Amino acid sequence: MPVNECSLKARDDEKWMKINNCYVSMSVTRRIQRTIVRGNEGDDILDEGAESVVYCIEGQMPISEYRQILIMFRKGGILFKDPFEERIATAIISKIKFDGNTRNFSIEIIEDVDIKW
Repeated sequence: MPVNECSLKARDDEKWMKINNCYVSMSVTRRIQRTIVRGNEGDDILDEGAESVVYCIEGQMPISEYRQILIMFRKGGILFKDPFEERIATAIISKIKFDGNTRNFSIEIIEDVDIKW
């Protein structure tokens, strides 16, 4: 899957919605806990081992496509085809912006990591 396209769908939908000619970026953050103790030798960093992926999709789209994504946003959880790791991620749309004049959009998607203890 090229990194200039992405696909997403609501969990209960059958069809994937494909967004073409967009720019996809991702950020992976590791959760850590850091304790700084004054007067001692330094600090303690505890690696909690959880990763959180945030995807940002930007580009232009017609208002009809924006309305479909807005419906997904309001439904809650989605499935997202990660173009970098070529896998399907369970996620939520955390933020969506659309400029009706320029048709520019920005969508922030956060992966919902299901950790098995």
